[in-house]
Amino acid sequence: MADDTLSWLSHAKFWILLILSIPSIICSILILIYFYQKRRNISLDNHFIIVLIITSLLIKTTDIPFVMDYYKHGRVSYTSNAFCKWWNWWEYSTNGLLLFVMAWSSIERHLRVFNRTIMATRWKRFFFHFLPMLIAGLYPSIFYFAVMVLNSCKNQWNYETVFFFQIFFRSCFSYISILLGFVFVAMLCE
Repeated sequence: MADDTLSWLSHAKFWILLILSIPSIICSILILIYFYQKRRNISLDNHFIIVLIITSLLIKTTDIPFVMDYYKHGRVSYTSNAFCKWWNWWEYSTNGLLLFVMAWSSIERHLRVFNRTIMATRWKRFFFHFLPMLIAGLYPSIFYFAVMVLNSCKNQWNYETVFFFQIFFRSCFSYISILLGFVFVAMLCE
């Protein structure tokens, strides 16, 4: 009985993801086409939106299909250490990118509301807009590459589950990344 319930839930999750992913991908592409056509009139505020849409489109076209494959077959199809490391790196890097870009966009909007001249010169735009966006984009990828891929410990993957809190927090790098993630948040708060 329990296996039938889990099988039914997995199939339902697969179909829900499939039905919602297709229009989501189409909408993301249409929004990017719109921004491309209006590229001469794009304000600084829209740069963050474009980065978030591109990143979420990458997640929808690269990460979600693997989750859907798991829901369809009941196990991870690509059972290799290299694939699991890549999938972990990709998942954490893209989620970190979304998180950090969203956080910096909130901080930047706050700065722009209370200091209207903060983006007045080219150098200020570089230091308060483009450089933080670049750092927010590169930091998660570099950090998780160092912690997950360059880490020499031996992972033991459970290919019967895909949920990151169950499978990937049991891997050896997770304890390091949790601690060092707090260091980055503390640096932002200083």
